[in-house]
Amino acid sequence: MAADRAAGTPVRPCRRADARLPGDPTPRLYRAACLLAAGDRDACRAIAAQERDDPRFAPYADLILGMVAADEGQPAEALRRFLAAGSGQVDGAFLHSHLADAYLRLGRLEDAARSVERARAADPHARSVQFI
Repeated sequence: MAADRAAGTPVRPCRRADARLPGDPTPRLYRAACLLAAGDRDACRAIAAQERDDPRFAPYADLILGMVAADEGQPAEALRRFLAAGSGQVDGAFLHSHLADAYLRLGRLEDAARSVERARAADPHARSVQFI
């Protein structure tokens, strides 16, 4: 896949983990994050479309689309997507660190601070928490 070559090696292990863990959305989330870092928003949207097809993973589609919206400089849309993901089964440091970033970009400092605390409480050692 061209997107894998563009993103470099971090994407390949996520694809292998995805194949081994079909019931776990984590590898797809990390693959989406890697692709987004490489600038491949279309590949992220494709992953989100796949997530929407399975009701168990539909909330993760909102999380991925929120990441894309944030990358495109649309913090209000990103926040909307992250909140939708949070109303489903998505929770944890990854979601709350993204919520914190969206709140911060919208100038909602108290909400951002609460999200940072939730992210740290969920997993103080998560990479997403270390950068907020």
